[in-house]
Amino acid sequence: DYTIECLRGIRKIADHQNFNHCLFFGKVPDLIETNRKEILKLTIKILQKIPSEIYNNLRLSLNIFTRLKLNDHWNLVSVMYSQWKSNRMKNYRIFFDSTLNYIISKKATIFLKFNARIQSEPYIPFVANETDTLLGFRVSI
Repeated sequence: DYTIECLRGIRKIADHQNFNHCLFFGKVPDLIETNRKEILKLTIKILQKIPSEIYNNLRLSLNIFTRLKLNDHWNLVSVMYSQWKSNRMKNYRIFFDSTLNYIISKKATIFLKFNARIQSEPYIPFVANETDTLLGFRVSI
């Protein structure tokens, strides 16, 4: 763990500077202030040991949210999320969710819900596109 290694390094600096009794008894800011360069060198050394990787997976996102009130009883709520890979726009993911509500009263609603997930390059090869439709009745208690 890099945090523990960093604390051990600070402890070594404290031992070297006769700050043994100060490290965990409230004088840490003084220790850091007087040994700023050593702590910075140690931190850089520890950070250089952390394995680094380059990811070429920057994605652009476009999201749309709508709520249409058609009349006193009908409304349509829709959400669309999309992601597009920045270096290859043919690689995309789209999620669409739409709910048509018929409001019977303040406490009861009948709804028809549809959602779709479309991926040009799916994570799981055999699940490229997925759709679902649900007819339901919602009661508020």
